[in-house]
Amino acid sequence: MGQELKISREIVTSKQRWRGAGLIVVIALLLFGVSIRFGFLEHDDDRNIYENPRMLAMTSETLSSYWQEPYLGLYIPATYLYWSAGTALSHALSSGEALPTIKPWIFHLGNVVLHAANGALVWMLLLEFGASVAAALIAALFFVAHPIQVEAVAWASGAKDVLSSFFGLASLLFYAKFLQPRSTVSPRSASASSRRAQQSQRILNLFYAISFVCFILAILAKPSQLVLPALYLLMSIYTNGKLMLRSLTQLIPHALAFCAYFSVANATQGAEGTFQPVPWLARPLIAGDAIIFYLQKIMIPIDFALDYGRHPKLVMGNVWLLIRSLVPYCGAALGIWIWFRRPMLGYRLPLIAALVFILGLLPSLGFLPFGYQFFSTVCDRYAYLAVLGPSILVCGLVNHVHSQRTGTLITSLVILALLATQTLRQVDFWSSERKLFDHSLAVQPDGAVALIGISNDLANQGNWAATLPLLERARNALPDWARPHNNLGTTYVNLNRLQDAADALAEAIRIRPLYPLALSNRCSVLTDLHRYSEAVTQCREAVSQAPEFAPAYLNLALALVRTNQWDAARASFIKALAINPTNFDARLYWALALKDHSDLKEAVVQLQILKQQYPSNAEAAQYLDSILSAEKSVATKTQLP
Repeated sequence: MGQELKISREIVTSKQRWRGAGLIVVIALLLFGVSIRFGFLEHDDDRNIYENPRMLAMTSETLSSYWQEPYLGLYIPATYLYWSAGTALSHALSSGEALPTIKPWIFHLGNVVLHAANGALVWMLLLEFGASVAAALIAALFFVAHPIQVEAVAWASGAKDVLSSFFGLASLLFYAKFLQPRSTVSPRSASASSRRAQQSQRILNLFYAISFVCFILAILAKPSQLVLPALYLLMSIYTNGKLMLRSLTQLIPHALAFCAYFSVANATQGAEGTFQPVPWLARPLIAGDAIIFYLQKIMIPIDFALDYGRHPKLVMGNVWLLIRSLVPYCGAALGIWIWFRRPMLGYRLPLIAALVFILGLLPSLGFLPFGYQFFSTVCDRYAYLAVLGPSILVCGLVNHVHSQRTGTLITSLVILALLATQTLRQVDFWSSERKLFDHSLAVQPDGAVALIGISNDLANQGNWAATLPLLERARNALPDWARPHNNLGTTYVNLNRLQDAADALAEAIRIRPLYPLALSNRCSVLTDLHRYSEAVTQCREAVSQAPEFAPAYLNLALALVRTNQWDAARASFIKALAINPTNFDARLYWALALKDHSDLKEAVVQLQILKQQYPSNAEAAQYLDSILSAEKSVATKTQLP
């Protein structure tokens, strides 16, 4: 963008456009294709996808529910519809299996394809503004190959970023097409033929409509795309050379959509702890620190981590970080002073690139509170769209030195090769949960999210003693985070320290009263402690908070069985299985409860279903044989004279 991109404007043929796009797609597949073999992570993939009750029992009602209300604190129905499509495809591909599963490779493949498409969209967008083929191609490859993009692409739950950016970049491209003819077609030529003028206007209106639809889809995929109208305005100012009233009126529909969605997005954001919003006067400092952090990662692409542990308390308590956070504002003031003292076209490119970069980051800079800020004010995936800014700068620089094309090309290729090498290394960290969290802790030893991740991996291996110190470190790193206390409760249960478990879970609930998982877990612990009345109360509160949370219904049913409330217990068992029909524990305990209630026939039916779902599970077969023997014994006795 800017004068620099038009110095060597080329006529780009359709063949060149497709070849360039194809090369970008191939490079993206080479860099990220290995992630297709990766599995899901317990880090959000569970609740978003493979343990999401609306995915496990997908119906037209569950699909429409994403559009009717926020889910898990976010109103992103387009993303959940995308994940639902992946789930439906998984079930279709596993129709011959005893137990249909959600296949992670489908979701990883989707992310890689979307990222490749986004690179192609960046390429076409830069060409639209007059960049040379070489400059646009190098800039698009910079966007695709930079290692800061790995988190959004290699993580199944990162689809929020790649999908929303796909719609966002498509919207920008069509808005650019809507704007460009106004600067390239003269009024005289437009009035030469009324029919041609009308046809041209219809095409412009179509571009505008497509751009607007893509904008709506982008914000429905992730609220951070609300910055798009500011980018449209920036493109309009560049195209027209100044801010025009027409540029503002064209954005009225976007402004209305912005206001409607912003009210929903801002109201539904939640945190997992007692998050105290940063004082208004301190928020610019938090934002300045984040900008410097991201600039460092763009310019020196090393030491990327899942969890940087850079929460507002840490920033506000570090004098050096606070001083450093003033640098962006000092730089902006200096730039404005230079501009007004001696305006130069050469400043346009850095200014536009900087504005695109900051606007892309704006939703997560901390001017407005957001949920993840409780853990960290910075996160790699938040910079996904913002990398467009540095890409524009790279494009302009390559375009500007076109007279030294050979040297520029060699230098660019070396830089891209270094970025690609680092990206391949970073992608490999996402191949397993343990490798990812170990690397994250190597970068940030006090990252509470990474500590929880490693402890979960150890817990899945049954190494409960080793999880304890990790959970204590996570608790000390973020004392107001409820999850370490909940996980400590689970760990204490497996170490047979039931009272400690009950106390830890009570602390989790005190910190976060709306925590159905902790309430359900405490219900289970209290049942084991024979405190049945309290257990039932905790589980009823859990199902009240989360009507789709199957484990809460199961634990409630088990507590009700102990208090001889059979009808209520039966209803809870049925509800748990309705939410998750393939839950092994729910169906097994339901069958055993039926056996204890002398309903052997129905117990056999449930165990036969379980055996069909899990044909290689010895426990189900053993219980089935036991109950069949008991049923046969009862039948023999009733036939005796």
